[in-house]
Amino acid sequence: MKKYFKVYLDYSRWLPIEDDELEKALYAFITGKPTVFKMGAATRIESIIPDFNKSLGWNSDYRPTADDQSDLEKVKPAYQGYLGRVKEKVQYLISQGRTDLIGKNIEVPELETSKQLT
Repeated sequence: MKKYFKVYLDYSRWLPIEDDELEKALYAFITGKPTVFKMGAATRIESIIPDFNKSLGWNSDYRPTADDQSDLEKVKPAYQGYLGRVKEKVQYLISQGRTDLIGKNIEVPELETSKQLT
């Protein structure tokens, strides 16, 4: 399942990104460096949140009602922990001096190995 996110530039302006650009977004957020996405560029990122509206095919300005909660509950599990796992990967690549791999969405076997040991 493709995942969608909103990269907030300030309290009201945001850029839509897909999961393939999340590593770049988190790197820019962590380091404060500017970055370019498919749908725009950011000199500073205020926050990154899941875009449940896009995941459910709703308009971006639609405000979910109580009747929509069952639909939201169907997509939320796919997002739980995902942002954290990508953040761990980005932090690991930064610590290893491999920032050239950020945004390439490669597998990092060292992260999987360390999780299996704990």
